[in-house]
Amino acid sequence: MAENKLQELSQVTHDRLAQLREMFGEMIEAGRMRTNFALEHFVAGQHDLPGRQRAQILAELQSLYFALADVWDEIQLAEVEKDEIIFSARDEGKTVTPLTPRQNIALGKAERKILSNSIYLYQRWQEVDFLLKLLQRLPKYTAEELEAEEPAYWSMRLARQAFMAQRDPGGNLDAIVQMLTSPGLPKPKMPLGPGDFALGLGIDAKQIAQGLVNAKLLTIEQADEFVSKSTDNAPKQINPPPRPPARKRRR
Repeated sequence: MAENKLQELSQVTHDRLAQLREMFGEMIEAGRMRTNFALEHFVAGQHDLPGRQRAQILAELQSLYFALADVWDEIQLAEVEKDEIIFSARDEGKTVTPLTPRQNIALGKAERKILSNSIYLYQRWQEVDFLLKLLQRLPKYTAEELEAEEPAYWSMRLARQAFMAQRDPGGNLDAIVQMLTSPGLPKPKMPLGPGDFALGLGIDAKQIAQGLVNAKLLTIEQADEFVSKSTDNAPKQINPPPRPPARKRRR
């Protein structure tokens, strides 16, 4: 009984693997989970300003570089394994003898490793090519220029997220904004200004601005501009961030 089940499982496995092998062409061509659309709108497009968009693309390319280099090494090692198996079946490298069952299995594993990694390489190189095209749309930044853009970036991002969190806890509204965002082009504007976001949440605009100043995400001047765009009647004066408590001197 157990032997019959094993034979049945062996035949099913053989048939299913053959069926899947016939689909390799489609898997290679249309099996990418990270399509160009997803890379443009949901990877780079998640960010509000071009500095962060470029930084995200550079981080993706850095990760892909090391992943692809490792996979290429795996392919070359598998090729060496194949050559060693085939050479071991020769008498002093001249007379060919049949491979043993163990050698046949090892050879098949090496060939599948090459195929699997080759599919991965092909799909990831498509990502690299498209990310490089996106990079051409964006200006280059120095570290200082990126830092200078950060306060505006975080002000925009946090205000947008606070506004959307109250209206769409599931995050679909934010995803729609990302879908309409393309690197190098202005992010779609919401119908309300940052001060109105605060009002929509029932929070004083000054209170939000003060929190951003305390977190050193906005300067006082930027916070004043933030509050001035509000339609509320909150006091407009923003205080400097609090100083850390002074350390007690040891006597």
